[in-house]
Amino acid sequence: MENIQKIINSFSGIDTTPETIIKEIKCDIAAHRTGIDKLFNFETNNNFIKNDEINRVLDVFFYYFTGNKTECEKRGIDLDKSIFLSGGVGCGKTLFFTVFKKYTTAILRKNGFQMFSNGIIIDDLNIYGASEFNKFYLNRQGDRDYPITAYIDDIFHRNAIIKNYGTEINVIQQLIEYRYIIYTKFKKLTHFSSNIHPVDFPSVIDLRTADRLHEICNFVEFKGDSFRR
Repeated sequence: MENIQKIINSFSGIDTTPETIIKEIKCDIAAHRTGIDKLFNFETNNNFIKNDEINRVLDVFFYYFTGNKTECEKRGIDLDKSIFLSGGVGCGKTLFFTVFKKYTTAILRKNGFQMFSNGIIIDDLNIYGASEFNKFYLNRQGDRDYPITAYIDDIFHRNAIIKNYGTEINVIQQLIEYRYIIYTKFKKLTHFSSNIHPVDFPSVIDLRTADRLHEICNFVEFKGDSFRR
């Protein structure tokens, strides 16, 4: 808890007034949606089966990241929450976030995020210690630290207990705790992808942490098996 308080203190003076986190972006919907399909096909080298399920999730992501409140409400998506994308191996979870990182960064220039790998997070923490948590919530701009919007890939693929000056830290639960604070205090989102469905959270995290994920996330599920050709 002491580390979390340090995070909060480091952001003193930042405006924490509640607001819609995903900003609405005015765009030519048909043209941009076609562009998303082209970017998707480019990233996959046309190696994914483009079926109704792929198109359904592409629509969810497209309307979400462009802040289309009307279309999101039809799909039960809250623009004040992040995306937790679940599905089996080969569904394209990492691919979807890769496509939309490029789209939000290069085209929209809004609603973007930084990408992190769960496995690399754990490896770096084991090598460099708990100070490595800093990169998942801080962005240095000049002489100030600012909270970031993040995406954590394959969140429950690996879990680990690390020791920091003799104290055991559950990496995944600590990471979710940090990101929950960033959400509640500074309205910065954390997107996730995972092979674990939300109903199976109790098998990998405690009930308190699971409840916090439900508070901050929209849950989107790929239905079906691998879509790779």
